[in-house]
Amino acid sequence: MDRDRKAAKEMIKNFTFKQKVEHFWYYYGKYTIIGIFALAFVIYTLVDCMMQVNYDLNISTLQNSLMDVFNDIMVSLGKYVSNGAINIIGGSIQYI
Repeated sequence: MDRDRKAAKEMIKNFTFKQKVEHFWYYYGKYTIIGIFALAFVIYTLVDCMMQVNYDLNISTLQNSLMDVFNDIMVSLGKYVSNGAINIIGGSIQYI
């Protein structure tokens, strides 16, 4: 086995750059492509997680009849929110 490895290393030493690239691509091409896609996915995921906005309070829907009551509650609790930002998606209240 060691004799075969030494012979292979000697053979590769005599290759030109183009032959070395072809040899690498023949044996490791699919793993290289998989690695590139995996690296791109990890980078995309990390960037997406780091750029995510975190609000103090998120409410998806609220009926119009409760808007006045909720507005009074948010005004009274607004001073306790860490950065003072309150966003309501689907409603008309937005304190920033």
